Amino acid sequence: DERVRSAATFAYCQIATPPESAVPLLKQVLKDKQPAVRLVAAGRLRTLALKAADAVNELGTALGDENEDVRLAASEALVRIGPAAVPVLRTALEGKNTNA
Repeated sequence: DERVRSAATFAYCQIATPPESAVPLLKQVLKDKQPAVRLVAAGRLRTLALKAADAVNELGTALGDENEDVRLAASEALVRIGPAAVPVLRTALEGKNTNA
């Protein structure tokens, strides 16, 4: 159930020590079939900011998500990551995906 997966993802991120240790899980959750679950993952990566730099490629993929909220959270996460996200953002802007 998407509510359970969303809540479990959020809870895991709340207790993960150090916080960036949650990044591998969040990269996987960004591929969930339910947009609400993907949104939690993108939002948690946004919160981690620079510590989420290992997820730039997955966040770049999420820029083309079918769900607008997921796309927005992914773009905000990439902005907070900073310079490491520039190549992914450039690719998205130059790409043919109309959602990105």
